[in-house]
Amino acid sequence: MIPSDLISAKHVIDQINAQIQLESRSAFNLILVPRKLDSIMKLIEEEGVYEYVQVYSLSYGLIRLDKFLLSLELPKIFQTVFVQNNLSLLPVIARSLWSTQLVFGTPTITIHLGRIAKKVDQIVHEFLENLGRPDGKSQDISYCIILDRDIDYASPLLTSGTYTSLLDEVFGIKSGTITVPDTKISFSLCSQEETFSQIKYRHFCDVSSHLSSKAKRLQEEYAKSQNMGLQEMKAYISQNLGNVRSMKQSLGHHVTACEAVSQKIGARFVKQHEIEQNIIAGRDKRETTQYIENQIALAEEDKLIVLRLICLLSLAQEGLNAEEAKSLKMQFLQAYGYQYLTVFHNLEQIGLFTEQPSLMNVMAAESGIANRLTHVVARKNAFQTLCQRLGLIPSFMENLDLKNPTDMSYVFSGGYIPIACQLVNLIWKKELSLDDLTKIFPHCTVKGKENQNLVTPMRNKIMVYFIGGVTYAEIAAFQFLETLLNVQILVIGTSVINGNTLMDQCI
Repeated sequence: MIPSDLISAKHVIDQINAQIQLESRSAFNLILVPRKLDSIMKLIEEEGVYEYVQVYSLSYGLIRLDKFLLSLELPKIFQTVFVQNNLSLLPVIARSLWSTQLVFGTPTITIHLGRIAKKVDQIVHEFLENLGRPDGKSQDISYCIILDRDIDYASPLLTSGTYTSLLDEVFGIKSGTITVPDTKISFSLCSQEETFSQIKYRHFCDVSSHLSSKAKRLQEEYAKSQNMGLQEMKAYISQNLGNVRSMKQSLGHHVTACEAVSQKIGARFVKQHEIEQNIIAGRDKRETTQYIENQIALAEEDKLIVLRLICLLSLAQEGLNAEEAKSLKMQFLQAYGYQYLTVFHNLEQIGLFTEQPSLMNVMAAESGIANRLTHVVARKNAFQTLCQRLGLIPSFMENLDLKNPTDMSYVFSGGYIPIACQLVNLIWKKELSLDDLTKIFPHCTVKGKENQNLVTPMRNKIMVYFIGGVTYAEIAAFQFLETLLNVQILVIGTSVINGNTLMDQCI
C-alpha cells in the first residue's frame, strides 16, 4: 500500500524487480492511495513488471478526527497540487465535497477562493450530474467556503501558541496520536478524554496552571479515600476508581508533553514570536534580517524554522529586494548544503520566496512619468493592504488576556487572525458583503444569493474546506468563533499541517 506518486511507485517496482530475479513466479498486489494514475500504470509497464503486479486503488473518504473536524489525511496534497502543479488528485477532493453534499444537502451559498477551488468545483458539478444529487430534504449548510492553502500562507508559517498547535509543532500529530521522544510515551489526543478536551485549544501559558489544579483535585480525592469506611471504599472502588486511574494517567501524559514542549521550544518562543509579529506588522526589518542571519550562522535552529522566517518575511513585504534575497539564499545554502538549491525554486513557484522588481527594471519597463507614478501606487504592499481591509492584525495586542481571550488572534498570541476565520466572522455578521469578497480576492466565485431565510435555527452551520491542509491554529480559532457567534462550524482539510510540514513539502 503506497501513496499515488511516481517516486514511491518506483521504489516498490525496484524491489519487485529484485524479487523477480530470485523467484520468477512471484506475484504482487499493489494498492495505490487514493487512486490509480495512468502515469504509475505506464511506469509499471515500462519497468517490465506488469504481468507480475495486480494494481488496486483505495479511496477512503473523509475521516473524523474530532468533533466538527474531518480530514482526507492525504499529507502530500499540497506538494502534489501547489508545488508540482499536478492536478491528478483533484477528483478525490471533489468526491469528498460531493459526499458532504449528499449528507448535509446543497449549501445555500458556496464561496470558492483560489484557482484550485474553482477547478474542484467544476469536477463536483460533473459528479452531481453523473453520480447523483442530494434529495433536497436537508439543507443544513448556510455557507460553504472552499479555499486554497495559498490564500493564507501566514497561518502555517507563524508559530501558534495553542496547546495542540505546539504539540503538532514539536512532536507532529499523526492521525490524532503523538509520541514524546526520549520518554517513548505515545498517546491519543481524544476529545472524549476529559483532560485533553479542556486544554486542547487553550493558550499554552494557561495549560500548566490548569493541569496543576486538576492534579491538586486528584490529590484531594485520594486523601479523602484514605478516611473512608468499608462500605464507602467498596462503592468508591466500583464507581470512581477507574476514572481516577485514567485521570491520573492522562495528567501524567500531558504534564510530560508540556515539559517536553517547554524544553524544545521554550527558550526561543518569546523572541521568535516577537520577530514574527514584527514581520507581520512590517516593522524593524533590519533587526528581523539580522535575527534570521544569526540563526543561520549559529545553526541552532532546524532548517525548516529558518525557511519559515525567510518565507514569512518575503510574504509580508511583497518580496525581498535583490540583495536580501541573494544574501539569505547563499547563507542558507552554505550553512545547510547546496542540495537545497531547488527548494528556493519551489518556494518561488508558489510565491513564498520572491524578489521585488528593482527601480531600474521598473523604469525600463514603464514609459512616462504618469506610468511610473501609477506603478509606485500599485506596488503598495498587498499583504498589508489585505490585513488592514479584513482587520487581521488587532490593535489591542498588548491588552489581550491569553488566559481569557476575547478575540481569535489569541491563537497567535494576539498578533494575527487567520484569514479564513476572519472571513467567516465578517460574512456571518454581515460586515463583509459577497460583492466585496469578489473584489478583494482575484480568484473568487460565489454561488447562491443571500436572503432573509438564509440563517435559521435548523440552518446555522458553516462548512470550511481547506485544499492543501488546515492548521490547528485555524481549528482553534474556529472553535472560539463558534462560541462567539453561536454557530456550528464544520472544518474539513485534505490534511492537518503546520509550518514545518508545509516547508518539508517544498524540499
